[in-house]
Amino acid sequence: MNDFAWRIPFILGGIFGLISVYLRRFLQETPIFKEMASKKALAQEMPVVSVIKNHKQACLITAALTWSLSTAIVVTILMTPSVIC
Repeated sequence: MNDFAWRIPFILGGIFGLISVYLRRFLQETPIFKEMASKKALAQEMPVVSVIKNHKQACLITAALTWSLSTAIVVTILMTPSVIC
């Protein structure tokens, strides 16, 4: 089983990938989106740029918290073997 177990995530990923391709190809857009697209009522600029421009402080706080958490996780993972041994 151990010789085969590493293949399971790849098989599952392939299955989900095929499902995604099927859904993208055969699903229709909603009527509301089609109407907005025909009227060119969609956003002209990227939403990410708009969020960063209008909410700088919140973006910086979010980035700092994310970096802090990532650093804590990496340090914990790297330090755990030396503490255990």
